[in-house]
Amino acid sequence: MEELPAILGGKPIRPEGPPIWPISDSAIRSAFATASESTSWGVYNGPMLRQLSQEIKEYFQIPFVIFCASGTLAIETVLKSCGVNHESEVILAGYEYEPSLLSILNLGAKPVLLDVYENCPVLDTSHLESAITEKTKAILVSHLHGGIAAMPELNLIAARHKIPVIEDAAQAMGGSLENKKLGTWGDYGILSFGGSKLMSSGRGGAIFCKDQRLFQRLNLLLSRGIQQLAPLSELQAIVLIPQLQQLGIRHQQRARSVQRLCQKIVNFPGFRTIDYSHVLSKDTFVERNISLSTDQNYPIDNRAVPSFQNQETINQTIDPGYYKCGFYFDDKTFGLSRSLFIRALRAEGFAFDSGFRSLFSGRSPKRYLAPFPMPQAIQTESKMIILHHPILLETSAFEDEILHAIKKIYALREEIAKRANSSEEPEDNFK
Repeated sequence: MEELPAILGGKPIRPEGPPIWPISDSAIRSAFATASESTSWGVYNGPMLRQLSQEIKEYFQIPFVIFCASGTLAIETVLKSCGVNHESEVILAGYEYEPSLLSILNLGAKPVLLDVYENCPVLDTSHLESAITEKTKAILVSHLHGGIAAMPELNLIAARHKIPVIEDAAQAMGGSLENKKLGTWGDYGILSFGGSKLMSSGRGGAIFCKDQRLFQRLNLLLSRGIQQLAPLSELQAIVLIPQLQQLGIRHQQRARSVQRLCQKIVNFPGFRTIDYSHVLSKDTFVERNISLSTDQNYPIDNRAVPSFQNQETINQTIDPGYYKCGFYFDDKTFGLSRSLFIRALRAEGFAFDSGFRSLFSGRSPKRYLAPFPMPQAIQTESKMIILHHPILLETSAFEDEILHAIKKIYALREEIAKRANSSEEPEDNFK
């Protein structure tokens, strides 16, 4: 007799639900205690903010960083720095974090939406050059769900047209491409320290830049006389420093967890993992003696997809960050709608969710430009499922638990669909 999924009344695999975030951290508690004893936590521009600034510069190998109240404010400030106004256009992917689009609209500019790759939810560079006009003031690109944008190619195109690149690495902290940290490829880099982010202070953001003139311009935009507009506080810096010091170790742990998870479920019906063949050509892989997958299910431009068996070698060149771990889910192959599948996984105690809505979904065409079709953005909107990152730091075999949950759901998928069609949708068993 098949084991009953939790959504049908069976016992959840994780009745306690997903791990909390931020996690309890002795280093943070110690930092709080030290700051409390010294009373430095109330200083406007105290020693912890200066230490955080220095350590971020060293970790990311960047010359300039400025902090602000959020990643979204960071993006809007950079857009202003690029001269974006009501006569401007800003290029970004049609599948993207919605506040990025809203920041563009808030400045009166016109978003120009381009498609994403077939197997990676990041800006496809195929039509990028054709989309650039005399009104283009910036290109905004994000690394999402474990995907990495093709930064070398994107930078070459942008440089030809003297267009600044804004690289949002809020979902990819710790990741790198060609041993260069994500967030440091563009003219500007963006980080977010929001409550759920890989480094969290509840709120907050950071902007990277490589040029002192750009740095001075950002400072002026975030200044009100002698005071900074919406600054990061000393207390927030106290919380962030221990997390930054552990970011490298935790990043490696998350990467290993994703590798194990992908190896467990990549061959399960309906699942497809993100790939990186748009970032590196076949020749590049061969030069690095990286074996290539012979799987013909996911070809892109006749380039092979890197095999998970060679992840350690691939990490020398491609090392994604995992705020959310993304998978493509085909409901017809699996035999259950994506929404029901996610609800069933959540009922088992796992923090899965659907991806973003495409930026043009339900939005008036007057609000954006779409010079080319965006079929992959539509597909990504309908197929993407994402796993929230805290579980990736667990030392237990959580990937076996997830595989167990998927098998339970798959075995009784018809009953789940039938029950859902004949009654109200079941509630999640955790908040």
